[in-house]
Amino acid sequence: MKYRYFVLVVLSLIGYLSQAQPPKLTVQLGHNDIVYAVAFNKKYVVSGSKQTIKLWDFKTGDLLSTLKGHPGEVFDIALSNQKIVSAGEYAVMVWDLENGKLLKTLKAGKYTTFRSVALYQDLIVTGDSDNQVKIWDLNKGTLINTLKGHNDRVNTVACNHRYIVSGSEDKTVKIWDIKTGRLLKTLKGHTKAVNSVALGQQYVISGSDDYLVKVWDIQTGELVKSLKEEGYKGEVVSSVAFDGKYIISGSEDHTINVWELATSKLVRILEPENSVITIVAFDGQYIANSSYEGTIKVWKASTGELLNTLEGHSGYPKSLDFINQKLLVGTDQGVIKRWDIKPEVTIKTLEDKQDVPDIVWAFRFDGNYAIEKNTPSVVLNDMHLKLWNLETEQLVTKLKFPKTFVPMAYNSKYLAIRAADDRASIQLWDLRTGKLLKTLSGHTDAISKILIHDQFVISGSLDKTISFWDIKTGALVKNIYAYGAVLSFIAQDQYLVSAGFIYQMTVCDIETKKRITILHYNALIGPKAFNGKYIVGKDIDWKIKIRDYQTGRFLNIKILDNENQASYGLAIDQNHVMFAVENDIKVWDLKTGRLKHRLKGHTATVVKVVFSNQYVLSASKDQSIKVWDVNSGQLLLTLYSVFGKNNRAAWLAYTPAGQYDGNETGLKYLKYKQGDKILPLHEKDPKRVDGLLNKILK
Repeated sequence: MKYRYFVLVVLSLIGYLSQAQPPKLTVQLGHNDIVYAVAFNKKYVVSGSKQTIKLWDFKTGDLLSTLKGHPGEVFDIALSNQKIVSAGEYAVMVWDLENGKLLKTLKAGKYTTFRSVALYQDLIVTGDSDNQVKIWDLNKGTLINTLKGHNDRVNTVACNHRYIVSGSEDKTVKIWDIKTGRLLKTLKGHTKAVNSVALGQQYVISGSDDYLVKVWDIQTGELVKSLKEEGYKGEVVSSVAFDGKYIISGSEDHTINVWELATSKLVRILEPENSVITIVAFDGQYIANSSYEGTIKVWKASTGELLNTLEGHSGYPKSLDFINQKLLVGTDQGVIKRWDIKPEVTIKTLEDKQDVPDIVWAFRFDGNYAIEKNTPSVVLNDMHLKLWNLETEQLVTKLKFPKTFVPMAYNSKYLAIRAADDRASIQLWDLRTGKLLKTLSGHTDAISKILIHDQFVISGSLDKTISFWDIKTGALVKNIYAYGAVLSFIAQDQYLVSAGFIYQMTVCDIETKKRITILHYNALIGPKAFNGKYIVGKDIDWKIKIRDYQTGRFLNIKILDNENQASYGLAIDQNHVMFAVENDIKVWDLKTGRLKHRLKGHTATVVKVVFSNQYVLSASKDQSIKVWDVNSGQLLLTLYSVFGKNNRAAWLAYTPAGQYDGNETGLKYLKYKQGDKILPLHEKDPKRVDGLLNKILK
């Protein structure tokens, strides 16, 4: 009895101390990737994306918590009164709904991906990539039964007290006895994969890649009707939901369709602003949908009124630079932002609304222009190169090419790209008019690398030459023999460093167009960064090497020999070399060869690092940009540029000391957290500092 009393006192004291601690700033952002899963009850909305689950307040739309731990994408979510069950790559996970604690992890094969999950009382039902339906004990986490019968991946499951219904890539819907696991019926009629099923007392509803929603009699297995309104063009049906009277279908044509079962009529169409729908949830009163854009929307079913948008999705920064008090940021979502720090913070946003880019490969900033290279998700074999005017925020040119991975180089005036019909030639385009100017021919084998440097196009080829072309006339000015096939090169100031198959690097003077030296090396995979003196690259084991190009000697930084992880964002200035490994950034002193700083603060993979005078800028998949002092290693500032459909120019920034600034729409994502409570910002908060960015980034 005394022991129990003591435990209660300790727990109460811990709770008191956690609430007595001063509140800390926290950024309440949404997902930074495609949201594949959503479920809700009258209190919470739960959404799933890559490696994360987010819990939102149903009424206010506030983000309450983020659950991390999934090894990959989260494809489906189911809710009970006390638990969240999430299904995804390699695992099914059970979480406590109130405190977010991970309770159990369920796994099958080593590489089994769970595409769907459903709950009935203490049972978990899953569909997976092993073509199987599995039944688990919710409380114990043990496997009860495995249902075999599908010939391809099981995409979707639903269940009630009597039945389990599953839909598969094999185009069929199957009905099983939930108690015995016996296969009762196989429903055939879809001509493509079945993506979603819903289960009522009398009917099974299915949605498919064949653009159709089908209604089946659960007792006889007969097809009752296919839903297709006259004039309805249709699109891939990604999700269906059913309350006994209405059928909700979400599709890739950016719409949510509300069908009346009795009349088969399309009674309402909800259009979530050009969003590809991944899943819909429906409880008879409300509809919730998730999308490729990373947002969740909640609608009133009876009127079609949009009640709430759960967002704050910024995409993670993929390219950045800081020049003359201008911070230039490109995100993985095809959005480019320019922050003007002085005289006051303003943001310009560039976005091609006609595109839904899924894979953005690169950004480059050149004066008042930005160049974006991306591949639209709908045409993976195409590549778009877009030129934006940063001052007018207008798209100047958009060029389309049939190949994504092809050697090219560009600035705000020209694009040089290997010709599609002749791998040994270069097409030179006027990027501002979109016109083809010249074709540069002269190589005798495939071109592997192209660079634009001042008035020259420089090309490297498997024919063992580096060629210099006059960018205005197209004339071949000089050929340099590289003693081996050229695979890559980089330029810094007047120097060009190339690497090839035979373990040697060629260093050239661009101004004189002469070879300076040839450096032999042991399996160095070519140059990654160069500061005019030191060449930084990786060897065959991904270990980072630094070499003085004049003496040919490797810099003696022994600790680098242990850095054999796939690091990102190699950068070098005159005094330092840095790179990112996972969430951290390491900064080395080139003179002493010692590790100077290990910069910690990001909560996800760092994808880009750059030097800018006395600053280090880092961009991460946690959606933030951090600014560090390169000499002290101190974190100075954390920046977020948030965008949703209604707040493209939102921004916020804060310091480790708790000072913050931002505009009205950006600050709505900044909260105080004290213990488990989320608190709003104070109206007259002394921690808010107008002009914070100007004061920090002098």
